[in-house]
Amino acid sequence: MKYNLTYILPAGREEYLYSQYDFLKNNYGGEFIHLNKTGEELREEIKKLDKKNHVNITFWADLTYMDIHDMFNKLGIKQIFIEHGCSPKRWFTYIPNTEIRLKILRDFAQLWPTNPMEEEEYKRGGRETEKKIKKVGYVKALEYYSESSVNKNQIYLCPSYWADWGEMELSIEILEHISPEYICYVSLHPGAYELYFDKLQVTFKKNKKIVLLKTTEEKIEKLKSSETVIGSNGTPLTEGLYMKKKVILIKGKDLSWERIKLLEISSHLFSPVIDDSVKMSHISELDMSLKKAKYPRCAKKIFYKTNYSREKTIKIIDKALSELR
Repeated sequence: MKYNLTYILPAGREEYLYSQYDFLKNNYGGEFIHLNKTGEELREEIKKLDKKNHVNITFWADLTYMDIHDMFNKLGIKQIFIEHGCSPKRWFTYIPNTEIRLKILRDFAQLWPTNPMEEEEYKRGGRETEKKIKKVGYVKALEYYSESSVNKNQIYLCPSYWADWGEMELSIEILEHISPEYICYVSLHPGAYELYFDKLQVTFKKNKKIVLLKTTEEKIEKLKSSETVIGSNGTPLTEGLYMKKKVILIKGKDLSWERIKLLEISSHLFSPVIDDSVKMSHISELDMSLKKAKYPRCAKKIFYKTNYSREKTIKIIDKALSELR
């Protein structure tokens, strides 16, 4: 059966145009519903839902639009949940919102985890969420990261927006002390940039080999061409692992690596990645970390094997769509 797919595009989330949606839209068609519209324009967007065999694909951030989610349910529109990133961060089972989030997940027709780590989180919702899981994988990687080049001494620095590992201050120190032999591209969430604007602005002006990436397209291209990725539990570092890049994990001084493994990641599958990676928590470790940076081979276990094959992934999606009830 052919389904009519739609993808929600909330206001201010243009990065969704370069996301998991791309692979699905390019292979299965469909159209965006733009929620930044108002009045008659918004009503025109909603009319896109008035089709037979309609399926809506939605990201986690879209669930802030609960009125839209409820409306889809009332219209009898099937909804599939996919995550827009692929990090080891605990999104669904994180106090105090665990029960609320898991309750919402149970409301979807299917759940398409980006990797085995996310799958484990879904399973914490019990049998009701477990039976909805389809092991589709991180399809953004197939669209953008199936081929990657490497520019020697090019670094991609990507501290997490939430700075869950207390790594933001260390990130700024890295930018202040990094050797001029390296060119460093910096990927920051707008919220993080606003928080640390004063310190970062000085660094970007002083060192022309430090470049703040502003568009999603730039971030994708520079991640692909970087030799080493420095970060914590954000999606860009995990994407670097998908491409088998060298990585350096960073954290603040007040959090131990053992505590991070125990409380700050969604799955035990990421613990060996932490153990086998080069790690730093103090600026004095920078030069040695850059020399020793490597790809931790155990990282292949945090992805589905099929996630490296476009053909196999399409077969999984075809089967999942055929099982929609």
